Amino acid sequence: MLAKLAAGSATNYRFASGWLNSSKQSLKSTQLIDPFEVTNEWFELLLPSLQLVLTDRVPPADRPRAQFVLERLHLDHDERIVRQRREWLRMYEEAS
Repeated sequence: MLAKLAAGSATNYRFASGWLNSSKQSLKSTQLIDPFEVTNEWFELLLPSLQLVLTDRVPPADRPRAQFVLERLHLDHDERIVRQRREWLRMYEEAS
């Protein structure tokens, strides 16, 4: 679930999941990617596995951090995330 948080004039979207957010607790900000620097082309969702992978469009300087974030936050192929993606895909297909 995404939660919309307003901070001054900026809007910030964060993933609202306790276990996922707790994965970030001990990390330094330099280990994470600034979400405002990421573009849609950086990541690709593989079908039918629904695994999230980096594309070759990730700038070389950002690639190690992007890969680290995928793995540390369990965004790549963790079953909890994949299950949620499956449900979103199902709802999308039913609405089409």
